Amino acid sequence: MTADRTPPSGPKSTRIQGIPRCRQVIRWGSVVSVFAEAMRQRVRDARAALAAARAAGDAYEAAVAEDELEDALRLARCHGVDPDEPSPLPR
Repeated sequence: MTADRTPPSGPKSTRIQGIPRCRQVIRWGSVVSVFAEAMRQRVRDARAALAAARAAGDAYEAAVAEDELEDALRLARCHGVDPDEPSPLPR
């Protein structure tokens, strides 16, 4: 007996050969906008925390904030989000 390899019905994403999975963004209108804005906010928060830690002269907090900023930027790039793009969502 062979397994049925038919994908389930319903909303589907198309896998693109040769592109890493994290670069394959599923676009569902406002869901992506909300996600992108959350990523931008995470980057803004990390940048603010890094600036505050540097201003306070706290080397440990600066290192933690630097790691958070690098992680936030990596995730934004991985999902095709420009962290410096203005928000399309009302604040």
